Amino acid sequence: MAHKVFNKGISMISIGIKELLEAGVHFGHQTRRWNPAMKPYIFRAQNGIHVINLDKTLELLNVACDFMATQVRSGGKVLFVGTKKQAQSAIRDVAEATGQPCITERWLGGTLTNLKTVKQSLKKLNHIETMEEDGSITGYVKQEQARFRRQKARLIKNLGGIRHMEGLPDAIFIIDLKREHNAVAEARKLKIPIVAIVDTNCDPEVVDYPIPGNDDAIRSVKLFLDVATEVIVEARAERLAKTDEEEAAAKAKAEAEAPAEAPAEAPEAEEVATPDSPRVLIMDLKNNGLDENLVKTINSLLTVNMTSFPQFNVMSGQDVKQLVALEMEKQNMGCTDDGSCLAEIAGAMGATLVIFGDAGKIGNVMLINLSLFDAEAGRSMSRVSIQAINLDEIPIKMSSSLEKLMKPVLGNATPTPAVATAPAPAPAPAPAPTKKVAKAEPKPQPIAAPTPQEPAGPNFLWPMVTAGTGLAFTL
Repeated sequence: MAHKVFNKGISMISIGIKELLEAGVHFGHQTRRWNPAMKPYIFRAQNGIHVINLDKTLELLNVACDFMATQVRSGGKVLFVGTKKQAQSAIRDVAEATGQPCITERWLGGTLTNLKTVKQSLKKLNHIETMEEDGSITGYVKQEQARFRRQKARLIKNLGGIRHMEGLPDAIFIIDLKREHNAVAEARKLKIPIVAIVDTNCDPEVVDYPIPGNDDAIRSVKLFLDVATEVIVEARAERLAKTDEEEAAAKAKAEAEAPAEAPAEAPEAEEVATPDSPRVLIMDLKNNGLDENLVKTINSLLTVNMTSFPQFNVMSGQDVKQLVALEMEKQNMGCTDDGSCLAEIAGAMGATLVIFGDAGKIGNVMLINLSLFDAEAGRSMSRVSIQAINLDEIPIKMSSSLEKLMKPVLGNATPTPAVATAPAPAPAPAPAPTKKVAKAEPKPQPIAAPTPQEPAGPNFLWPMVTAGTGLAFTL
């Protein structure tokens, strides 16, 4: 029967002796290669190989998970380090799912003790990316451009996992103490707590929170990282919920302390969505190779950011579930292509605008593509792409990207006041020429007010309308 490991009554991890045995956590190294300091964690020696005591493993895993959860709840960061092939992909998945920094390629000397110099290298990386975005890199010869791109690839490979780590981490999770001895030395020098999987050939005394186990088997490493992911994700969610409650309480307190006149004027300035406001349907992003939990988080961030636009009515989660059912039956709607199917589905849901897209990955960079579809006109209006290294970067970029995505719709409201203010300046020039008539000839007056101005507006707008309706839409 699986043992239940509790983290101070807050989160629960369901693992037991059976799961640890299946993952091969109990296998140690040969008896001749053991470290005597590991004797308390060794069950016995069999066929020249030490067998790890899994009861000790469960007990110390509980302690390590409690520590990591406490650090994350207080806003701390846990740096995951694992450069061996068995751990690289699993470490990257954990970092993406939890939003924590990681190092998977090579530990550069001074990564922690000389963090200031590492930050300078990351500034070079940001500078190269800025040159590629604004096109200023084309001002260099081809050899220089190639050198910049090689330097960028090298920096992303070695430092891409910590490019958003503002300062020293609050804890460090290490796989294979022997291989990552430099990371251990720097962490101990800076007094950073160390959580590590400790095999029978390692010294547990250099680790603050040792977890006895096999650090060479892929299944064993993945099991420990899955447990860490579950704990950190839950702790991070608790922190976000607590932060939202504190912000709501602070906002309520500020509103209560504000003078009575301020609330009276506030409703006039606020723009609130009405039943006649456009309804925006947000479809779940198509997953192109990312972790399912990560895609769910991105979908929730997309919905939360869209609710910040008071001009629109955002469809609820229940509406999206109905949309999925309708989408599965789109063949029965008589659609001729994906664009018309999307229009039919949105029309059935009562939505005028649809936001859809996909989330994928290119190397270490997450790529999110979003498209805005006009269900009434049956055409695509705008598209944006978001590139991010980790989950913390997505909310910042998504807010500005959604403004660009919704600009065609929000821009429709701006021509109305512009047309209304255009006739206003007409009376102003009228008295001005009357003063000049006395001193100058009246001939410039008819030239300054040409009559063809009124038809100029429709002739200018007509190509925009025809060009917009002629756009082809593809899903």
